[in-house]
Amino acid sequence: MINVIGGNFKRLVLKTLKGLDTRPTSNKLKETIFNLIQSKIIGCYFLDCFAGSGNIGIEALSRGASKVIFIESSQSAANIIQNNLYKLSPNYRQKTLLLKKPVELALQILKHRKMKFDIVFVDPPYAATKEYYKVFSLLDHFEILSDSACVIVEHSKGLILPEQLSGLSRLRSLKSGNSKLSLYSPL
Repeated sequence: MINVIGGNFKRLVLKTLKGLDTRPTSNKLKETIFNLIQSKIIGCYFLDCFAGSGNIGIEALSRGASKVIFIESSQSAANIIQNNLYKLSPNYRQKTLLLKKPVELALQILKHRKMKFDIVFVDPPYAATKEYYKVFSLLDHFEILSDSACVIVEHSKGLILPEQLSGLSRLRSLKSGNSKLSLYSPL
């Protein structure tokens, strides 16, 4: 069971896709993520790439993000996100946007809207290692990060991401079970 663990929606149970195709971020790892960014979350613009169930973006909204954008190309996953968002009041839903598109098209749309993000969460399927590098490159190319942005990458503990990548520098890495978090900021 995945639920919101902090903020205004604490204990809200979220739906996830059935089967093994997706891997929702565990409550333990989610707690670690939000402990790391708690000082940046209030009023931030939060981008959830490869959003899956919307678990991380909804947690950010619950904890005070002023705008949360979800990017998800899978129609079935996007339907789950939509279902989870309908559990929120209209006041909170209006602070969200779900882009049902591949990440490269969604990021291009956000650039055209001149959006800048304070926190970006990147969590493609662990086996899709090329997606990590593609997203880093696109974030740099489309210039959608604020100057003090934090990019959080969830990946398998076996994937070693470079210290510097596409205008971003790794600040920290943490292991948790089979997962690893890498935090980056603009150079």
